[in-house]
Amino acid sequence: MHRNELRKNPLTGEYVLFAESRAGLPRFQSGHRVLGAPWDVESPFVAGAETRCPHTLHDGGRGADWAVRVVPNAMPLARVEGDGVFHAEGPYVCCDAVGAHEVIVNARDERSVEAHTAEGWREILRAWRARMVDLVKDLRLRSFFVSENVGFAAGGTVGHSVGHLLALGVVPERLERVLQNSISVRRRVGRSFFEEVIAFERDRQVRWVTGGKHVAAWCPYASEAPYAVVLVPFREEPIFHEVGDDEIDELAGLMARLVPVVSDLADEAPLQIRLVTAPPRWGEEPAYAGLNHAFRWQVEIVPIVFPEGGNERVSGVRVNPVLPEQAGTALRAALA
Repeated sequence: MHRNELRKNPLTGEYVLFAESRAGLPRFQSGHRVLGAPWDVESPFVAGAETRCPHTLHDGGRGADWAVRVVPNAMPLARVEGDGVFHAEGPYVCCDAVGAHEVIVNARDERSVEAHTAEGWREILRAWRARMVDLVKDLRLRSFFVSENVGFAAGGTVGHSVGHLLALGVVPERLERVLQNSISVRRRVGRSFFEEVIAFERDRQVRWVTGGKHVAAWCPYASEAPYAVVLVPFREEPIFHEVGDDEIDELAGLMARLVPVVSDLADEAPLQIRLVTAPPRWGEEPAYAGLNHAFRWQVEIVPIVFPEGGNERVSGVRVNPVLPEQAGTALRAALA
């Protein structure tokens, strides 16, 4: 079995996940590889090819007539095997990369992510929720992430529209920082950052994009990429797997409208769609006291217009040539 191991940087607190099974994936080797698709074989995920990924974790109860299907990743970043207990190696610490890594097959055919309808997104979002509800039974798992990587430069390794659900036995530094900052704001000003921002953006109508009864969408004040959009619930809810059907229905409709528009404005650049959600058992950890009133799950739509350069990596400062005020104006006009 290939080795999966988490090692923690003692200075930054960030983790690096070593997954030997991933060594055979396509790499950045030339300009052609960066811009073009490294795959030229038939997708193993299309309807009729189920025997190539025979273990079904979710199909919405439809069996052979599935609309969205979830299967284990053949080259997982995390595995159920292992104990997840950190051990020291001199000044360092590491542990088995305990968790789960699943592939969400978004459609029976090879349609693009921009082509998903509201009904298609509804099935996709329900699959996210269903798999988290099942995985949360493993008490070792402390964080969940979903990503849709469209295009090689965005992390995509197949041409089929798929998502990845990653569950880990740790809370990575970036998520921990977001959670603690959210709690800090709540304690300092008496209400959540999200409540304040939603009210501010909706009132100003500058970076605001759209919203309904349950979900708001706007361009973040410090957007990391041109035309990036974040979608957040109006209701105080830190974990996505407790989202209601009405919220899923509205979120699905917004995704069906927003993803094609963002892609078009970004000249069909590679795209990442990310779900950020709180640790599933946050209420059992004293460090997250009050999180239910401080943090909300969020879906991010982020075009990968430019590769991350050396200046950005060494400084930790993102560079974005499009102000979110300009992006908000363009997105509202495109949706009108």
